Amino acid sequence: MFTDTHCHLNRLDLTKYDGQLSGAIAAMKAANVTRAMAIMCDFAEYDEIANIVSTYGDDTLNLGMSVGIHPCEDISVLQSATVERLVETAAADHVWAIGETGLDYYWSTENKKAQQDSLARHIHASQRLKKPLVIHMRDAKEDTIDILKAEGAEHGIIHCFTEDWETAKKALDLGFYISFSGIVSFKSAQQIKDAAKNMPRDRLLIETDSPYLIHCFTEDWETAKKALDLGFYISFSGIVSFKSAQQIKDAAKNMPRDRLLIETDSPYLIHCFTEDWETAKKALDLGFYISFSGIVSFKSAQQIKDAAKNMPRDRLLIETDSPYLAPVPKRGKPNEPAYVPYVASCIADMYGCSSEEVGALTAKNFENLLAQYH
Repeated sequence: MFTDTHCHLNRLDLTKYDGQLSGAIAAMKAANVTRAMAIMCDFAEYDEIANIVSTYGDDTLNLGMSVGIHPCEDISVLQSATVERLVETAAADHVWAIGETGLDYYWSTENKKAQQDSLARHIHASQRLKKPLVIHMRDAKEDTIDILKAEGAEHGIIHCFTEDWETAKKALDLGFYISFSGIVSFKSAQQIKDAAKNMPRDRLLIETDSPYLIHCFTEDWETAKKALDLGFYISFSGIVSFKSAQQIKDAAKNMPRDRLLIETDSPYLIHCFTEDWETAKKALDLGFYISFSGIVSFKSAQQIKDAAKNMPRDRLLIETDSPYLAPVPKRGKPNEPAYVPYVASCIADMYGCSSEEVGALTAKNFENLLAQYH
């Protein structure tokens, strides 16, 4: 039933399967995964992946692979991907696609030209073989789309899509399918969720991009080293800033810089918000909740009122920040938690509803915030 359009079967963590890939294959079948494409990132991987495909592919699990060079490889490796070599290596029937190729400016911009030239050659190989491209795109959406257009790329997959709906539309206009990984499930990934929601159903794909990215790392350095040895990237969230998180701090301190990621693992909250709507939007894009105090009721606080008015209802919180800055009509008096209904009342007036509704809404939002860590 399920198809994983992008996975790295030769790089899986097989610890729980006693080091046996057969265990992971059995788990795929048990989960009703009936087809998967194993992704190649370097010519050195070809034989290993081709052997996996031939060994484990059967009537219940249709396995294929891609052939290509990942844009984060060294310049010499990128240059090794000539059109002729790609065509020769990818000609076999068990090779379903060309890639993963693309552009990644997140890690380095020093090799932009080599990445761009490699992408163009992959496009030409795809055209000659009439096999789809698998495109990796990170912090390079404009250049990626421009090159796909300029080289006449006709079809393929934008894998592990992490951009916005506008970028998705441009890729769809070029005839591409768009594949969403587990990142779409992150609470901080609203722009990706929005893109997925708007996708035409006949151009939508899903993938694991396994085994990469251990997110919100909370273990010790020994565990991190094991993950790094398996080829993982490790992402640290705001928990690393907690005073009690010494083992996480130690792991982060020892991390190789080229394998380190950061994230919000939101929801978190911006408390006593006093900025404008543009700032609020940036915080919301990072997955934050925003909490408004009694300041929102002050006559002079127009930009805060505007921000509150525009807030998505499921990311709104209220507070007193007592004993400071009591809301109208208690302004100038010592503040206390009993005054939080006045904050709710002020926001209710903006929304055209009752203060009780705002109270119930923000209570539910706070429960959702806390549930992130349970």
